[in-house]
Amino acid sequence: MNRECVMAIDQGTTGTRVILFDHEGGIRASSYEEVEQIYPHPGWVEHNPMHYVDGVRRRMSRVLSDSGIAPSQVRAIG
Repeated sequence: MNRECVMAIDQGTTGTRVILFDHEGGIRASSYEEVEQIYPHPGWVEHNPMHYVDGVRRRMSRVLSDSGIAPSQVRAIG
């Protein structure tokens, strides 16, 4: 069984999703986390950029943990 995978990161304005795909294109693990919305004034929306960075790191760790895949088995991240 080939345990090499590809990791996909989908960073949107409302959430972070990371999906780990196996060699055949099947989903090995997926994880989602909402991004905090900051409303300093009516009609304005801001984001703390560190929430994006930290969220991606947490979701990457989660899919690796959930799938049992080691970081060295991830061949590409996009």
